[in-house]
Amino acid sequence: MAGHYNTPLDDPIESIYPFNVLRDNALVVDIGGGKGHHSIRLAEKYEMMSFIVQDQTSVVETVQTENLPQSVAGRIEWQAHDLHSPQPVQGADVYILSHIMMDNQPGCVKEIDPRYLGAIINACFLLAVPAQIYSDMPQTQ
Repeated sequence: MAGHYNTPLDDPIESIYPFNVLRDNALVVDIGGGKGHHSIRLAEKYEMMSFIVQDQTSVVETVQTENLPQSVAGRIEWQAHDLHSPQPVQGADVYILSHIMMDNQPGCVKEIDPRYLGAIINACFLLAVPAQIYSDMPQTQ
């Protein structure tokens, strides 16, 4: 993870994925979303969408929801969840997995519970991988 902090800032996730094409009442699940910086920024821009930020219990317990901007209050919720357990949110429009790749060991994706993937397979799935991950991966021909 130290390598991530030594690289240029990542583009905002909304510059990578066209959130504006989603239906007005779309549900976005930010897996490993920490304190919800992606969801808060997106909620301010897309007023009709709702968000669930999932992370480990220890992270969710530290979230200061009373400091949320008034414009997003009630549209973002936090949920304690372990990505090795079945995904509790079925049928979301987008599942953001931008931090699980950099916060976990390289083989962690292989360990994800298949039932977890089943919940997100029909969604408009998004996997945002920081450039640092690619530079650390072996190249294939």
